[in-house]
Amino acid sequence: MAVWEPETYPIADGNHKAQHLEAAIDLANNRGRIMRMLTLSDILDDLQTADQALRRFEQRYWISTKQFYGLYSQGMLDTGDHAEDFAEWAGFYKLQQKREGALEQLSQQRLTYLRSQATTDLLDLAPAEPALEVTA
Repeated sequence: MAVWEPETYPIADGNHKAQHLEAAIDLANNRGRIMRMLTLSDILDDLQTADQALRRFEQRYWISTKQFYGLYSQGMLDTGDHAEDFAEWAGFYKLQQKREGALEQLSQQRLTYLRSQATTDLLDLAPAEPALEVTA
């Protein structure tokens, strides 16, 4: 059986490990794109990190991230002393969205490959560690 090697796709990528504020992510996304490899493990690690950070903000401010981001993106929050928190919260949310998109894209690639290799209606799903080439 052939070994699955995913195609590479450029994906808009915030900074790895979600340790930067929204402004840093926007700045990186607006500069020249640099290609790098992003593994499935990287994607899942980033999703876990982002999820933990989002839960901390939700506990602190008693509002869901989705509701927060709606208000934040419409400029409806008085940032005051919380500007840094809000920018970081929004940055983690954006990173989560990008990584979920990358995971979906990688999953779709994998399914396409498995279907192309199948000789019956059953898919041979075995462990693999694929990687994507992404823009930073």
